[in-house]
Amino acid sequence: MTMITPLLSLHRFGLAVAALLAALLAGGQTQMVGHDAVNKSEPIPIDRLGAVAGKQYQGDGLSVTATPDGARLRCVFQRLEGQVTREGLWLTSTAEDSKGERFRLVAVALGRAAGERSAAVCEAPAAALRERSPRYGWVCDPSRAPLARTGVVEVAGQVARFIRPGLTEEYTVSVDGVRQDFVVGQRPGGEGPLRVELGVAGAKAEPLVNGVRLVLEGGGRKLAYSWLRVVDARGRELAARLEVAAATRLAVVVEDAAAAYPVGIDPTFRDADWISLGCVPGTDGQVNAAVADGAGNVYIGGSFTVVGDVIANRIAKWDGSAWSALGSGMGGDTPIVHALVVSGTDLYAGGWFTAAGGVAANSIAKWDGSVWSALGSGMGGEYPYVSALAVSGTDLYAGGGFTTAGGTAATNIAKWNGTGWSALGSGMGSPPSIGHDVSALAVSGTDLYAGGSFTTAGNKVSGYVAKAIVGAAGGRFGSLGYSPATGFSFTFSDATIGQTFRIQTSPSLALGSWTNLTNFTYSGPIFISDTSALAAPKEFYRAVTP
Repeated sequence: MTMITPLLSLHRFGLAVAALLAALLAGGQTQMVGHDAVNKSEPIPIDRLGAVAGKQYQGDGLSVTATPDGARLRCVFQRLEGQVTREGLWLTSTAEDSKGERFRLVAVALGRAAGERSAAVCEAPAAALRERSPRYGWVCDPSRAPLARTGVVEVAGQVARFIRPGLTEEYTVSVDGVRQDFVVGQRPGGEGPLRVELGVAGAKAEPLVNGVRLVLEGGGRKLAYSWLRVVDARGRELAARLEVAAATRLAVVVEDAAAAYPVGIDPTFRDADWISLGCVPGTDGQVNAAVADGAGNVYIGGSFTVVGDVIANRIAKWDGSAWSALGSGMGGDTPIVHALVVSGTDLYAGGWFTAAGGVAANSIAKWDGSVWSALGSGMGGEYPYVSALAVSGTDLYAGGGFTTAGGTAATNIAKWNGTGWSALGSGMGSPPSIGHDVSALAVSGTDLYAGGSFTTAGNKVSGYVAKAIVGAAGGRFGSLGYSPATGFSFTFSDATIGQTFRIQTSPSLALGSWTNLTNFTYSGPIFISDTSALAAPKEFYRAVTP
């Protein structure tokens, strides 16, 4: 391989694009690049998929049938079966890897959510629900009254009802799962929003962005209870939310001040509320970067705070079946992740943020699979940010808009070697960095390319794109001088010890115009002078390896 290191170049790269994937330069080591009508079915909305598929299904896998003591529910598509008795609904997981876990969610109290939830409200013991005790639990707050333990079961077509004074639970099945609705017949007395408290048994509740996740005891199967929708007797939709009061207690809070009763509470929109997890509904904000690691995990970064049904601040991981957050994600004033890159088992994130996982990290941070850590003091400047990352061997290169890296002057491009930051020559553009940023990086062999809005790289004219040679041989020109007696002089340093170099010169950069000035095996910084430059109108120099 031949390594070429121009000392000076006036050859323009005339691209009129502000961000092109490929380009960068490392100080004196810059090599410039020259320029010269069909019929089709109507799509089915995602919230209608279960209903449409259910209508086409023929069989008893989706059924509600009357039994001597109530009703039986079957939902083979979501691997759930249910039994409705005078004490409500019990569900059983029939998944292949399950252990026949039984679980339930049943309304236990009805009333008002007056201000903050009272500390005097007593939680319903899970054991009481599991053992069908005479009372579901104690409600010490007088604004909410306990519901009767038992009721009446009715079956009408494919709907089973569990009826108690003040509230009726309705159960139906579809391809999506078992749907559980609550109908409040009359407006409860008191002030504040309507609050229906639900007891959980056989599972633990965890909060999700759009609902609740239940983790079944024993097998650990996860189910979502979500997509809350509440309507009154006039069909008006009411503002409502699901709350997790404890691992075994939930609440539905409804703003019913202007509601006409009865009010129907459906934790879904047309489809099931008990649904197996595993869909990928996307994010609530823009995704700017995505990268995969060697284990098949995919990481995304951007301006989102939610992905799927998981809270994830600007960064998240997809393992092939579920999304997960990376700690507490990025923090700061409107944090954004612009770039991601993987090196071994480490993930690096760059962007506009001041913290990662609660740790101070300025514009760049590392995730090792468990925790976040800063890379020195990160990037500095008036408005520092990282918009591009690339890895070459054990070195990490970061590009963006900044004037320092780890406290060292570095204009829009810098290198992290695992322990510290260093500049790549004079960088891209000139301080201040605004308007000369690096927006793309790519590595090919020993070459690092950068693209962006800069017009100079390493103090050399380079419109929007440039290349840096970052191979192991290294080498840098410096201490430039000129004397009428000795001609042009410079030093050559920062190269690999034992590497052989040739210093060549050319008057025009044309191919075939380079001639050898000197050659040596590098053992340390070397001083070189060229008296022939006294007679030359201009001269270019480069260092090459065999």
